[in-house]
Amino acid sequence: MWDRLDIVTNTTDGSKTFRRATLDTGADLNLIAEKALKDLKFVRLGSWCNGPVTTLNPDMTITPIEEVEIAWRVRGKVPEYNTKFAVIEEAQARDFDILLGKIFIQENRFLVRDPTVWHLALELTPIPSYGVE
Repeated sequence: MWDRLDIVTNTTDGSKTFRRATLDTGADLNLIAEKALKDLKFVRLGSWCNGPVTTLNPDMTITPIEEVEIAWRVRGKVPEYNTKFAVIEEAQARDFDILLGKIFIQENRFLVRDPTVWHLALELTPIPSYGVE
């Protein structure tokens, strides 16, 4: 898992903001916490109809509320992605606001794997922690 990737997205008032995303090579879904949607521009795709999702703890499941699509990009980079996310309640998103799962990571080559280790494939430019570019 790779932590703290800043992503830039649009807000409902037309400005830009950023959220912290986690890359999780073991997750089957892209997830977003309900609180992370606040003020973001997104498309509602409908209620979640696929039932509960199993976590790494086999005794714990989470059931997303709905599915949304968000346009976003990595802070400091140009390509924009339109990604579907399963929305989960804030209490169920303990360590992240946004989680990008393995299918997204592999399809977009965010991480590459040598025989033993995953490496971040993006060249990230250090950006001051204030403002949104």
